[in-house]
Amino acid sequence: MDEAALTKIVKDALAKSAFATYPLSIHKFSLLPNVRSDKLVHLETADRPGNLFWRIFNAAAPSKQANTGTYYHFKSLALAKVVLNSGELQASNLFSNRYNDFAEAEEFVRRYSNPHPLIPTDYTKGAVVEPRKRGIDDMKQNTCILCFTSSYADPRFWKSYLSGGKGVCFELEYVHPGASPIKAFDAFDTTPRTTDLFYELREVCYDPGNLFDFVNEISSLVYDECKKVLMVPGVTKMASWYKRNFYAWERETRVVFDLQFIEYFAKIASPKLVTGDDGSGRRFVIVPIENAKVPSSAFCPFILTLKRIIYGYDLSSAEKNEIEKLALKNFNGVHFGSMRDLV
Repeated sequence: MDEAALTKIVKDALAKSAFATYPLSIHKFSLLPNVRSDKLVHLETADRPGNLFWRIFNAAAPSKQANTGTYYHFKSLALAKVVLNSGELQASNLFSNRYNDFAEAEEFVRRYSNPHPLIPTDYTKGAVVEPRKRGIDDMKQNTCILCFTSSYADPRFWKSYLSGGKGVCFELEYVHPGASPIKAFDAFDTTPRTTDLFYELREVCYDPGNLFDFVNEISSLVYDECKKVLMVPGVTKMASWYKRNFYAWERETRVVFDLQFIEYFAKIASPKLVTGDDGSGRRFVIVPIENAKVPSSAFCPFILTLKRIIYGYDLSSAEKNEIEKLALKNFNGVHFGSMRDLV
């Protein structure tokens, strides 16, 4: 299969997609054979390094890692007290929300990945096995997320997430302080790595139904033309920021930690993130809040400052007073507001 034919396949598929005007120079492509099989190929642009699909997804779920911003995070009354007492938030793995966020992540992988993340790891040809463990289940266990929104005013947040206003919204300032080096895992590893690799902060991509169907079209035509299976490196990573358009009103921005990467460095690298496991399958990463009066010992590659606490419209005066006392006792510079006027 020549490069001109491959270029035409990609351009034609993109032209019919939502990325028809995507500013990507597509003048030369190469089929790079996978090291494990000459039947698997990676599609990359030869004029610029990087997987084509990941770069397009980067446009659909833009990175906010380097941008200072204000975000909002909702907590029930009980969990708000835990945060105010500890001075910390937790990024939980997708297992703990497997009927919502993880279900959508798996849907993305099913639609646009090769089948290998869905095949049981103990699969033996010709044998019937129970699908206890799949590659995508590792993603479920090792991907920890912390969800924010850019606006707290939509009443659906308060009704759906806080049982009719029985909770609070934290207004948080996110600051990227600049990346610092990660200590090499052995004396022979000279690859430069920084703390930015510990996490990513991106806007969630909301799919109206067929946003990434061009991937399947390209995959099908590449197979028809050269009888090779198209690999889409990073597709499970992309899935961490994928949701159905039904939830677009949430305007979500999401922090994602990769526990597999974090634990790769856990015994040998500095600095270290603090992780935990509550024993039920829920794993988490500790995210300290900067203006807590008692500083957390946990390292975090970014800074979150609690600026304001917005009360739900169904909190009693006594509950508001309890929250205010905790915040003033344990934090510096926190302000207070109410949602009552918006409902």
